[in-house]
Order: sequence, then C-alpha cells, then structure tokens
Amino acid sequence: MSSILSYLSTFLVYIHPCNVKAVKDGVITQIQAYNGRPVVTKGSGVVNGQLLVSGLDETKQGDMRYLRADAKVFADVSEKRTLSLPKKITYSTVTDNYVDRKNFRFLWLDFPCSLAFKSYDNFLSTVHGENLFINDVVLPVGLKIRTDRELVTTENSVSKNKAEEIAKADCILYEIFTKNKSKVISKQISVKENKDGYRLTTDYIFNENIADQVDFDVTE
Repeated sequence: MSSILSYLSTFLVYIHPCNVKAVKDGVITQIQAYNGRPVVTKGSGVVNGQLLVSGLDETKQGDMRYLRADAKVFADVSEKRTLSLPKKITYSTVTDNYVDRKNFRFLWLDFPCSLAFKSYDNFLSTVHGENLFINDVVLPVGLKIRTDRELVTTENSVSKNKAEEIAKADCILYEIFTKNKSKVISKQISVKENKDGYRLTTDYIFNENIADQVDFDVTE
C-alpha cells in the first residue's frame, strides 16, 4: 500500500511540478524551503516574478528531477499609502424627534389611518408591519407603520493635527485588518496641506512572506 501511495505522490509531482516565485519586490530576510532548491540568499534584492525556489533539481547521478517546490520566503517590502481629506467634513446624526405614519394594509393596497402632518427636511425612515392571523393562517390584512426620524447636518473643520490623527487611526485599521500577517518594520506619516484639504501619505516597510507557488510544464 505504501508503495502505491509513493508512486501516486511521485506521479502527481511529475504532473504538477512548480517553482516558488516572488509576488512583490523586496529584500530577502529569511528563507524557509520545505521542498525545492533555493536560488536566492538572505540579503538578496528580488523583483516581482523572480524565481526564489526552483522545482527543478539535479540528482547525484546527474539526472534532473521535477519537484513541487514549497517555501516561505520573507522579505522587507516598501509600500506607500495615500489618503485625501477635505478641510471640512459634513455628517448627519439622528435626533430624538420622530413621527409615526400608520397605514391600514389590505392585499397590496395601503390606506392612511393616522393624521401625522409633522415633517422634517431631512429624515431617516424605517418601516415595519404586522398581519392578522387566524389559526396560524396569515391574512392579507394588517398595519404598516413608517417611522420618520429627524436628521440634523453638522459641519466640522479639520485641522492639520486632526488630519494627522485620522491618518494614524487609518493606519492602525489597515495594519490590523489588511496586513495582519505582516510585521511593520518602519512607518513614516506625512501631511501636506492644499487649498482643498490634506494629502496624507504613509511610507511603510513591511516584513512579509512574498512566496507564491507557480506551476510549470515539464516540457518547458
């Protein structure tokens, strides 16, 4: 049984050999090769698409063998993020003021059954309804209530210091949710002011795994 599994494993490797290539530019800091022949060394600068670990190796007898190369290759990678921010930010909030508008519902028709004349220039609406039941049978008769809640608009000015705080908060979210598998080596935030607002730039260096398995044809 073990010989059959060994044969199948060898057959699959032959059919689907692969190299490990870089998915980003960077400077190699660590190579963990599980299978295959590393062709780069620690401290080497590499570019996107460059071969890192070869799936083609030479035996002691001088024959070539095909492998399914597998490795983690860590590198220091440069990355720049930019964010534009206006000098004035407008946002809306819900107040405690609201009005309910009730409608009697029969089949697909709605009939107003409350006198609610109050209205707001800006509002947020939510709708909910209830149908009548008889012996667990839903009847096409019910009540629909639309609640309009008042919205007020507020405008705040953004200072340069506030813009920098926003940039720092944006970086934290990016590092936690997008780059959670990477290590921050360095981070430099700059804020440039223009007539329309601010341009926030963050220059990063991350240490991350840049290895990617890429299949190749044995006839190549």
